[in-house]
Amino acid sequence: MRFFRRGLLVFEHSWIPQSEWQQTCDSRRVKLNCLPHETLIGLAFNKEKQLVQITKNSLYTASIFYITLLEGPLEPSFILNTQSCMSVQLISTGIENSSTSSEFELLDLHVRKEGIGERGLLLEALICDFKNRYDKFSIHGNFNHISDSGKISIECFTRFGFKLNNNELIYTSS
Repeated sequence: MRFFRRGLLVFEHSWIPQSEWQQTCDSRRVKLNCLPHETLIGLAFNKEKQLVQITKNSLYTASIFYITLLEGPLEPSFILNTQSCMSVQLISTGIENSSTSSEFELLDLHVRKEGIGERGLLLEALICDFKNRYDKFSIHGNFNHISDSGKISIECFTRFGFKLNNNELIYTSS
């Protein structure tokens, strides 16, 4: 399954259309590195204009989204081992009036470097992927844990539609 976006949520990074993936990789002399158990979600430039790939590893009841830097300042042809990642776990799923409804828990969200837009890329990839797969869904997670004891502002999440209620981040699809 390929990732097709339906409109940009936040303008802090630049998604690359699928039709331009090969040309972009060729011009920057990098290769996509997607493991057999991963699905390529997309390519984007972070705020530092570095090319990154977004992939998803789906396990039985969990999904892990990764951002991998495809080019470094000194060695643009090698994939670096540093990644940003986010884990979500399926809590429950059901069918009501022919539509699927699923509940997920956001377990963690780690970025390799602050301020370059990768947290936003991960959240946008998660929400868009779930919008394409589920009729209705909700995501919740402990804000204190996910924000590293409040070091990450709530605005980082609210601009994507999350709300804070009793220290719980909550996103509900419309």
